[in-house]
Amino acid sequence: MRNLKISHKLVIILAGFIIINFIIIMVSIRFITRGALGEYFQSDLMAKSDTLTSGVMRMKEEALKSVEWFEKSERLIGHVKAGNRKAAVELCKTAMKSMRLDYIVITDTRGNVFIRAHEPEKFGDSIINQANIKKALKGERSVGIEEGKVVKFSVRAGSPIIENGRIIGAVSAGYVLSSLDFVDEQKKNLGCDITIFHGTRRISTTLMKEGKRIVGTSLEHAEIIDTVLKEGKPYYGEATILGKFYFTAYQPIVDVDGRNAGIFFIGKESDIVNTMVSTMMKYLSVIFLLMGGGFIVAIIFVIKKLLSSKLEELDRFFLDLAQGKGDLTRKMEISTMDEIGTAMARFNDFLDSLRGIITMVKENSVQLAQSSDEITRATTVFSDNSQSQAAATEEITATIEEVAAGMDNIAEGAEYQHGKMEDLMSRINDLTAIIRENAGYIRDTVDRADSIESQAHEGEKSLKDMNLNMGKITESSKDMLNIVGIINDISEQINLLSLNAAIEAARAGESGRGFAVVADEISKLADQTASSIKEIDRLIKSNNEEISGGMAKVAGSIEIISSMISGVDEIKKMIDRVYETTSHQIETNESVNREALAVKQKAEEINFSAQEHKTGVADIVKSVFSVNELTQSIASGAEELTSNSEEIAAMAETLRAKVAYFTVE
Repeated sequence: MRNLKISHKLVIILAGFIIINFIIIMVSIRFITRGALGEYFQSDLMAKSDTLTSGVMRMKEEALKSVEWFEKSERLIGHVKAGNRKAAVELCKTAMKSMRLDYIVITDTRGNVFIRAHEPEKFGDSIINQANIKKALKGERSVGIEEGKVVKFSVRAGSPIIENGRIIGAVSAGYVLSSLDFVDEQKKNLGCDITIFHGTRRISTTLMKEGKRIVGTSLEHAEIIDTVLKEGKPYYGEATILGKFYFTAYQPIVDVDGRNAGIFFIGKESDIVNTMVSTMMKYLSVIFLLMGGGFIVAIIFVIKKLLSSKLEELDRFFLDLAQGKGDLTRKMEISTMDEIGTAMARFNDFLDSLRGIITMVKENSVQLAQSSDEITRATTVFSDNSQSQAAATEEITATIEEVAAGMDNIAEGAEYQHGKMEDLMSRINDLTAIIRENAGYIRDTVDRADSIESQAHEGEKSLKDMNLNMGKITESSKDMLNIVGIINDISEQINLLSLNAAIEAARAGESGRGFAVVADEISKLADQTASSIKEIDRLIKSNNEEISGGMAKVAGSIEIISSMISGVDEIKKMIDRVYETTSHQIETNESVNREALAVKQKAEEINFSAQEHKTGVADIVKSVFSVNELTQSIASGAEELTSNSEEIAAMAETLRAKVAYFTVE
């Protein structure tokens, strides 16, 4: 089923639909027709049942009219009065034939039979027990259905024979209902089977079994017996008789006493309905099959004409597109704007959108590669500057360590001088010799102070240069942050474009699976780019923060060194004064004594300043070490940034190579 063409599938579905509908329609028609025919035949049977009972009523009326005629017949009165049986028989036979009566009976006033026109040889017996005779001898006319010993049911009308106001006999005439002739005639007239039940026993019927009438059998349907005989109501419905289904109507036979003495049955086999339905179904089946076949042929022609050709054209286009090595410049030719034509137009629009997306992705991949190259170059320069700065920082560290060592010597000398000032005061007499000796020391101290001052100036200049370089690094970091922002925007655009491409590929279904794979690869590359850019941004910001901290510390170091230079300059001046004072002490002892006291005081100041400078130099050393560590961290971050930039460049190249598969121009 999967490998069939759509036209074949549609034909199969249509054929199945027609067959199912054919079955449903035929079954429905069968049930509906059978039900309708059943209702029709049942209604017809009810009407015929009414016709039968109406016929019995007419028989009663005819019988009553006949006895009324006999009642007024002077000839009959004369024959009865004269006892002329033969003449009376001939007259009654003629009347019976003319009036189509089944029998005529004349009795005397005691109810003894005078003549039987239908059986002339039988006479003299008493029928006084018959209701119509009893009423006639009492001067009443009557008619009704009566039971008899021989004739089980008959329509009997009775009337008195009156001469000059005196009853001289009675006449009874009517029709036999329980005879086979009656049921056969009714079957001929009504076209249905007829049965007369005496009670529940069949006494006359047209129903046959094995060629014989089923006279003497009994009615076995309890519901019918209860309805008709007990309740005196007619029964209509289907019943099983001799193993066959019949549409039936049962009417009660009410005798002259108002008793339900028997049943009129009228029925018709329901097989006629099945036969009619089967015949009709055969004709309808042939008609529907011919119509369905013609309809299927017409639909096949329409499908071939309108659908298959367009679907084959679509198949050829998609096959060419799949085997065309990513050529997106082709378009489908649209001849009609039905559903298929609209779908083809929508697919052309999709190809236009996809072509624009691929073009944009190509351009963005080139820009991404260029941006990656710029980042790589910038990070390389940044890394080189960081390495240079680290080397300069190490040199500053070495210089400051030397300054620290000199400050230690100054501090020791100041402490030593302070200790010896007490001896100087007690040995003032030896001052001249000691001062001459100290003069040399002082000159050395001046030289050392000059050296310290020169080195401090150099350290101050290096720190200022380092601070300037750090400022440049900060500006470069800002430029890098801008570049990172641009790359991040490009990455987000690529990600959005890849998402749109994936959505369009999903709409294209199986044909867009290749586009979905490319879009997924583009999305992954964009996500990796965004992740790397975020890491670069974090490293640059961290470096900026550390550089800012280092610049603050370097600025503090510059201030400390400037203060130290001022102190060294002050020390130099003080030593010059000590030297001058020592020269003057050679000339005068008193002056030496006074200056010695001053030297003691200055020595204390020198000692204090030396301790402060020593502490400041230690702080400078710590700051420089921090700057050095920060510079190393910056250099490491720059190397990592360079590596990430190279990865981005590789990703951009991969992206460019993948989208180069598609032809958009």
